[in-house]
Amino acid sequence: MPGDGPTDYRPYAGVVVWPSGLGALTDRALCPACFSGLPGTVCGECGLDLNHPAAELLFATSLEASAMLSRRVGIIGRMRFETDARAATLAAAARAAAASSSTPRPADVTAAAAVAPMASARPLVTPPVSGPPAPPPPATPAAPSRRRVSSVQLALLIVGVSALSVGAIFFLVYAFINFGIGWRSIIIGTITLASIAGAELLRRRGLRTTAEGIASFAIVLVYLDAFAIRANNLFGAGAVDGNAFWGLTLVASGAAFVAWNRASTLRAPSIAGFATVA
Repeated sequence: MPGDGPTDYRPYAGVVVWPSGLGALTDRALCPACFSGLPGTVCGECGLDLNHPAAELLFATSLEASAMLSRRVGIIGRMRFETDARAATLAAAARAAAASSSTPRPADVTAAAAVAPMASARPLVTPPVSGPPAPPPPATPAAPSRRRVSSVQLALLIVGVSALSVGAIFFLVYAFINFGIGWRSIIIGTITLASIAGAELLRRRGLRTTAEGIASFAIVLVYLDAFAIRANNLFGAGAVDGNAFWGLTLVASGAAFVAWNRASTLRAPSIAGFATVA
């Protein structure tokens, strides 16, 4: 109401942006409210009309605000400058003190030279050590010979694989005598596939030496299967010439063993594969 005091126009200010720098407050090419470029006397962004009579008062107030902000920035700069200068002075004093303490004074050098002959003339006496002597370190048990253990395991593995191979031969003969052609083929083929799968399973579990032995047993079974195929005349194999049949068998099995070696990195299939191909 008129007569009640000055009117507070701040609720009607609308868009008012904080200046991005000290020069923005005194730049007449920028809008005093939103600091965008002025195309004329009316701001195209926030609509502030600088034709108003209070425009000069706004500019004078902006000059005062710029001066106050500049003073504020100067105080901040003074604080940082004096803080850095004080830290540099303390660091220089610390370095000077360290250098002076490490350099011997002439009087100290003379005293040390005078005491040195006396100290060298005295006999060197070692003070007795109090307390019981330290116990000797515990003896480290000798590690078992890995070469001997590995040799025993390898020997047992060879004996076991040889026994399996001999048993497979006898079982093949037994199957020929007591079972028909269908059951013979199923039994022998199942044992062969189980041996190959068992070798792969042992290799994946880290039992590589045992896997090599089972792979060797599977290789023996493959050639026993080839013999059974020709003996039972499966797929007309009995009518093929013997040299041609075994030649094709060796080439095909050699290629299969080499592929098995590439897939599993077992050595036994590689040795058998390259030997049979040659």
